[in-house]
Amino acid sequence: MNYYDMNTQEVLSQLDTSMNGLTGGEAESRLSRYGKNEITERKKKGVLRVFAEQFADLLVIILIISALISVFTEIGRASCRERV
Repeated sequence: MNYYDMNTQEVLSQLDTSMNGLTGGEAESRLSRYGKNEITERKKKGVLRVFAEQFADLLVIILIISALISVFTEIGRASCRERV
């Protein structure tokens, strides 16, 4: 249903209402039939989870691995220089 494509009277007819809105009885009937118009809150993510999700990207993982390789090769070079 694309309500934006319809004129006002078509929308009101489709939704079974009027320009004055719903009567109290009709509002109660629809409330019991469809329930409250509420957005359910999602469980909030914890700080650690948000932090961990930052590392889920493949490029970030590649950069971390590259950094570790760089650190270990530099440590290896430093220990070789000390022996000489």
